[in-house]
Amino acid sequence: MVCGVLQGLLYLALSISRNCEWLCCFDSRIGIAFFELWSGREQMEPSVVRWLTVGWILALGVLLFVGRRLVKTYIVSEIVLSLPNIVYFAMVALASFAPDPQFSVTGLLWPIIVTLVFSIVPLMLAFWSRRHHPTSPRGS
Repeated sequence: MVCGVLQGLLYLALSISRNCEWLCCFDSRIGIAFFELWSGREQMEPSVVRWLTVGWILALGVLLFVGRRLVKTYIVSEIVLSLPNIVYFAMVALASFAPDPQFSVTGLLWPIIVTLVFSIVPLMLAFWSRRHHPTSPRGS
């Protein structure tokens, strides 16, 4: 839930001010932004798709907080939402090997840290929780 709130605040800042584009490296869904830019989108401003990811993660966080056993749903969601980041990181790493690289792996430092803190660590905690607190037969 905290991750969703922070991501929403980041998107709000990116939507309101044009001087905050440097904040994009703190986006836990930077891979989605990369693919949007790659497909021709010209602004770094959060798209509807990225705002929907905020809503989805917030909704799951609230439901988990009030006791719903949706850990499996969260795990699947986080994996799906993190895949674009992994592909983005791999593409930048591969592009850095080009003879005249336009991308550098060093530019991935903050996005990787953000992905670890806001995606990988919560995902590992969800796996741990699922293993140590099996779900009831009524839900996942």
